Amino acid sequence: MFDSGWVAVGQFRGAPVRIHWSIVVGALFFGGLAFVPVFWAAFFGLILVHEVGHAVLVRWNGLRVVSVDVHGFGGMCRWTGITSPLQHAGIAWGGVLAQFVVFLMATAVVWVVGRPTGSVGIQLVDVLIDTNLLFMMFNLLPIPPLDGSEAWKFFPLMRNRWRRLQAKKRKAEIEAELDLLNAIDRQVRDDNRPDDDIWN
Repeated sequence: MFDSGWVAVGQFRGAPVRIHWSIVVGALFFGGLAFVPVFWAAFFGLILVHEVGHAVLVRWNGLRVVSVDVHGFGGMCRWTGITSPLQHAGIAWGGVLAQFVVFLMATAVVWVVGRPTGSVGIQLVDVLIDTNLLFMMFNLLPIPPLDGSEAWKFFPLMRNRWRRLQAKKRKAEIEAELDLLNAIDRQVRDDNRPDDDIWN
């Protein structure tokens, strides 16, 4: 669907950051066919933040980001590399975590200075707090291709990993205890062994 029509607007660690022409259609759709340029800029900036959040975790896992893309109905972080299921699920959380940081920052500013009354401020708050929260909740629905279809796997995978680590730790403790008991047993046997009579 988005094979062509991209414009590179920057880079993320050598990977192109691209915008698709369909962003115009998306702006009109999400803006309710109203002329709200501040809303448009903030909304697609939020999508970019979301995709960069994925890209950061891709890089953190030692993988390669191919591109960070924003189109009229969302975005994509394209990457390559082999991941474990746990890493894959963790990367799926990257976008929402980045959005959550924006949400906390915007909420803190509003809490300190109050809700804005001007149209620019109102549009920014609408996107960075209200729309952002809805966007996060929507993205976490456990339905492909939304992030939630992979992200929620993170917790059972982490639980299984913790159980395996605990089992491995317990096994090592048991083996250490057995080694100690064997050493004590050998020492007791050596101590109870009768001395050979020596005849001159």
